[in-house]
Amino acid sequence: MLRSSHPVLEKPTQVKFPVHAALRIITFCALFLANTFVLFAQTLKYTKPPNVGNGARIFKTTCVACHGSDGRGAPQTTAGFVRPDTFPDFTRCDQTTPEPDTAWKDVIIHGGPSRGFSKIMPVWGKLLTSEQIDDVIAYLRTLCTNMHWPRGELNLPRALVTEKAFPEDEVVISSAVNARGAPGVSVDIIHEQRFGVKNQIEIDVPLDFQNQNHTCGAEARDLLQPAFRIDLEPAGRSARTDGQPVARVR
Repeated sequence: MLRSSHPVLEKPTQVKFPVHAALRIITFCALFLANTFVLFAQTLKYTKPPNVGNGARIFKTTCVACHGSDGRGAPQTTAGFVRPDTFPDFTRCDQTTPEPDTAWKDVIIHGGPSRGFSKIMPVWGKLLTSEQIDDVIAYLRTLCTNMHWPRGELNLPRALVTEKAFPEDEVVISSAVNARGAPGVSVDIIHEQRFGVKNQIEIDVPLDFQNQNHTCGAEARDLLQPAFRIDLEPAGRSARTDGQPVARVR
């Protein structure tokens, strides 16, 4: 009986990787890298760590005339101006945490109008160095004593297919176009109102416009399907509506 001295070659096993799974992984990686880039882009770059003590000295010698010694604002009797609605109280975490340090620095350097605030906030970019401004911002951040409030640096742009997890006060208008089925457009008008540290109330009014069978003779109730929803839950966990009229509090 003759036996071959060569090993028997087995047929290599083929592993099939679904295309849609690969696309999901690629999309996830792209969104992760994009958000990481944005996070670093809206974070201040320091040549050296900010000096909180020096920032306190600068604030108490140059800023107290308007903002007061405690950061709550100087008394109206001595300030010499009427406070606008946007005048900050640096001890209130709900007012100071939504904006990143880059926004604060822009206002200090270029004045209030650079970010849509009152013109009573003067330009300090020619009087203070960049490092001194960083020191002042670092000191102002200490006036919010509750560290559980998320900082504005974490307020990344809203992704295409997810909700944002950062609670804030804003109105969002989101739209989509049907790629399959009857031609149509969906528009979501969303009002977000923050309350507490990590919560917000969200009112979502979705409007769906569809041209069934490519005709325009449908009744108005078929063309316009409004819905009303109130969500009471931690931000970023609400699901999108299916377009049917609903009214519920969760």
